[in-house]
Amino acid sequence: MPRQTVQEYLGVPAEWPVREKIRHEILLMPDNVDIKTAKKKDPQACALHNCACRIFSIPNCAIGGRWAYIPQRDSKGKYYIARMQAPIDTQKAIKHFDKTGEMPRFGFRFVPIAPSHTYKRKNTYNKGWSAAVHVAAMMTPTNGKRAKAIDPTKKRKITKRMRKPEDQPRSIPRSLRA
Repeated sequence: MPRQTVQEYLGVPAEWPVREKIRHEILLMPDNVDIKTAKKKDPQACALHNCACRIFSIPNCAIGGRWAYIPQRDSKGKYYIARMQAPIDTQKAIKHFDKTGEMPRFGFRFVPIAPSHTYKRKNTYNKGWSAAVHVAAMMTPTNGKRAKAIDPTKKRKITKRMRKPEDQPRSIPRSLRA
């Protein structure tokens, strides 16, 4: 089964890119209607989802425990999907809502993603890590030589094959899957 992209999950056009380099925060303040019509443990029907759709006039968004995918418009009026991170107090409120169905009455912040959590940084780290694992697996006691360990924190030369555009379709995280 092929992986589902964020655009497919949200039901929005595939031309809407997922952006991680966001320079603003998003503040959501759900009202009574948002909370009453919300469903527990559903990232596409929680109170914060209803609030975001109402405030930004968007067709859909996904708000999980830690990550949020909220469509926005840029200065030219084109849509993009902002990948945001929830601070700890917002994560606690989401967990509390999923357990009890009660949403605290205050604003919830979503902040830009830390550079260490971007897909580009994770891919670079994972490629170095997997290369180190493969080298260690190739060491056999019969050859008598020790292979050089690859340090995953060092920067590697980026080749054409490793380059990926910023707005490439991304798969949805496991926390948002139903």
